Amino acid sequence: MMIADPKLTTTEIECAPAPARRGVNLAFRTLTAVVPGKSREREYRLGIHEGDWHWGADRYREWAYSWMKHPDDPEWARWCDGWCHGSGDLPFGSMSNMMRRMKDEGWEYLQYWGHMTDGIDQCCGNFYWPAPALGGPEGFRQGIADVHALGGRVTGYMNCQTWTRDSYKNDSLRRTPKSDLPQAALDLIHPPEWFEQWRLHQIDGSALGYYASTLGWYIMCPASEGFREHLRWWIVEKYAKEYGADGVYIDQTGATAAKPCYNLEHGHDDIGDWGAGNVEMLRQAVTQARAVNPDFTISVEGSGDALGQYAGLHLLSGLCTHPEVYHYTFPDHILISGQLRCAGARAVPAAFSDHLALSVELDVPEEALRTAG
Repeated sequence: MMIADPKLTTTEIECAPAPARRGVNLAFRTLTAVVPGKSREREYRLGIHEGDWHWGADRYREWAYSWMKHPDDPEWARWCDGWCHGSGDLPFGSMSNMMRRMKDEGWEYLQYWGHMTDGIDQCCGNFYWPAPALGGPEGFRQGIADVHALGGRVTGYMNCQTWTRDSYKNDSLRRTPKSDLPQAALDLIHPPEWFEQWRLHQIDGSALGYYASTLGWYIMCPASEGFREHLRWWIVEKYAKEYGADGVYIDQTGATAAKPCYNLEHGHDDIGDWGAGNVEMLRQAVTQARAVNPDFTISVEGSGDALGQYAGLHLLSGLCTHPEVYHYTFPDHILISGQLRCAGARAVPAAFSDHLALSVELDVPEEALRTAG
């Protein structure tokens, strides 16, 4: 089952056993707007064949690479064994100590979450100014440089779809009081009108909350020109140019449900342009970031064929139940197993049998991190 649509219009595909298991129920659902006087056509394909799933994977690969680009990953990303995951209260001045501990275990890639102003207590904020409590922008830049001096790599964290709606009026950004931030940071907190202009619009025009009652997050529209520029700016102007990072991890990009946006003044011409918006954001960001650092890479949560044109690493976690199918279909996409963080050593044999790199956490004593190297 597949849909032939290089435009990437949001489509749900369903295959489930029929009653008494004497057949299957198949369904395609496309989220698209058909305005009066216009029409839309969809090309769905169903292949009936002998043998197992390999036949379908081969046919899909042929179609996909008739128009998709093969990934162009930097050499270090192609050969890395995975990353060590760092988050929480890891001071930027201790990043080099973390890297020394990692290299003792055979790792050279630190993926650092929780470094941002509103993320030091829960890893996944969406205001990416390096936290003053951890060392601020200068400390982050120096911490990355210290890791580079040891032969390591560092990438930061972002999210593909969230913004804290009330960050403009709140007195603090989670654990960081605004009084701790310089004016240059405060000037980057978007006002309410920016949020209203570029947020996701549901069919009734309302906003879509996401952990809204606890974290204050709302869903933005990745297909909108404004939010896409917001992400591109942080990736290129900050992570690549100012901080000297080797890349970014963009959470949820290939793992969240594609959501329809009914505000066609955003710059997208259909309600189902979520996926295409993310692909365009990745294309712009990685192209411009590599003009600064040719070894810059973007990793994403989840896996995605179209995303993989520009995303170098795909974190599977528990969201990809059959990684061997994806790996066979797109053998040049680099898959990272996140199961080790959840299942521990039990996940290692499965990861190696599926030819996956690993995401791991090291048990590093706090005093070791805080000791000057």
